[in-house]
Amino acid sequence: MLPDVALELTELTRRADVSYAQVTQVLERDPLVLAQVLKVAQSPAFATKTPVQSVGEALNRLGMNALRDIVWQVVADMRMFRARAYQPVMKRLRAHSLFTAHMVRQLAREARIASDHAFLCGLLHDVGLTGTLIALSEGTGQPPSIETLWPALDKIHTEAGHMMAQLWKLSPEVCEALKQHHQAPSHAVVALIALAEALGDELGYGVVMRDESAPGELPDANPPERMMQAATRLKLDQKLDVLRTAAQDVSTRLGGPIVQ
Repeated sequence: MLPDVALELTELTRRADVSYAQVTQVLERDPLVLAQVLKVAQSPAFATKTPVQSVGEALNRLGMNALRDIVWQVVADMRMFRARAYQPVMKRLRAHSLFTAHMVRQLAREARIASDHAFLCGLLHDVGLTGTLIALSEGTGQPPSIETLWPALDKIHTEAGHMMAQLWKLSPEVCEALKQHHQAPSHAVVALIALAEALGDELGYGVVMRDESAPGELPDANPPERMMQAATRLKLDQKLDVLRTAAQDVSTRLGGPIVQ
């Protein structure tokens, strides 16, 4: 279950006639979420230069879609990456998901793709992993080890994420992106996720630490050719050096990957 504010705000932003006042009313019903939203809104990740004191200021500076993305980031951090039995992997999943979300948004700009839900797809693309680990952590006294779980999680997490997105009544585009994000990148948002993940993996944002002495297949990994397939699909295959620099900038703004 998620705080109602995220789902209500997502529904509001689908409407052409939504007003800033309506958005403010939704956020002000949850002071805990609101306080964190204002904090994130002035973080380096969203590049606001002066303090944001109110929802109105955040809306004026960032716009409604960016504010919705911040709400989802806050809600995800409060709920989706919390499982006592699996905290180390949850920390890496959080860093992986946040980097992917911010990088997807950057790539969408580079590719000139207008996608209001690109950030959300990047943030939630592995929610099937986090949701399953939360269920196991909260539902049993002695949860299985993460090493035991990885093969099964690898197989089911896209379908699990798709089911969760449907239960939250997210848009069909988001649901399908979560389901397809390890498939061939024929869809633009799937290609954005694949390219963002590949760039993140180069910088240490994989779901598990890459051990060069044991280069076997890693959990949640894509085949090496997916990066070029995705870049070609987005017509960004000639800009990989520029994208790597942009990825490093995103990483810096987010504070870097988990290193232990």
